[in-house]
Parts: sequence; structure tokens; C-alpha cells
Amino acid sequence: RLDALVTALSAGPALAAVAARADAYADCAAKVMRSRSLAKLLRHVLAAGNAVNAGSSKGGASAVKLASLLAAARTRGADGKTTLLDGVVGLILDRAERRSRRADAGPGEQSPRGAPAAFA
Repeated sequence: RLDALVTALSAGPALAAVAARADAYADCAAKVMRSRSLAKLLRHVLAAGNAVNAGSSKGGASAVKLASLLAAARTRGADGKTTLLDGVVGLILDRAERRSRRADAGPGEQSPRGAPAAFA
């Protein structure tokens, strides 16, 4: 009986710690689900995967599995260093930079490459 009482009394703080961790995990999961950047990355990874797998049974995928995301991180380019995931992230960043340059250049102004800002 004494052991049961000690266990019951010590369970409260342990349960509170577990509840706090569960709340932290739930908060992190909610932030991941609301992340626009992650959604954009996954859309581009899906498009890249569909392009790579075009003509096969895997070519028309509508979602990305975690295993596929890990495969994109392991798939290396011709240089042996750059991964498919590196390439996708690089494309996203390049597009964002070009948009930023166009936004900085007003209508009719020239972009750094000499083309009108609307076409840079």
C-alpha cells in the first residue's frame, strides 16, 4: 500500500512534464503545417520528382512521401556533390532573388542584366 501511495504521489509531476512535452510537440506540428516555405519546397520537390520520373508509374505523383524527400536529399547530380534537394532550394532562392530585384526596379527601369525589369 505504501508503494502504491508513493507511486500515485510522484505520478503528478511526471504527467505534468509529459503534458508539457506533448503541448510543445503539438505547437511545433502546427507551425510546420502552417509553413508557407515548407509547402513551397514540397511543391517544387514534387514537380522535380514528377519530371525525373516522367513516363514511369511514379511520374504522376500528387504527394511527397517522407522517403521520397529523403531520396531527393541523397540523389546527387553530375558533380557528385549537389543533391536534387539542393537544386530545388537553389531554384526557389534564385526565383525569390529575381522577384526582389524586379520589385526594387520600378516600371521602365533596367535590371542588373540590362533587360527591362519586367523581363529579368
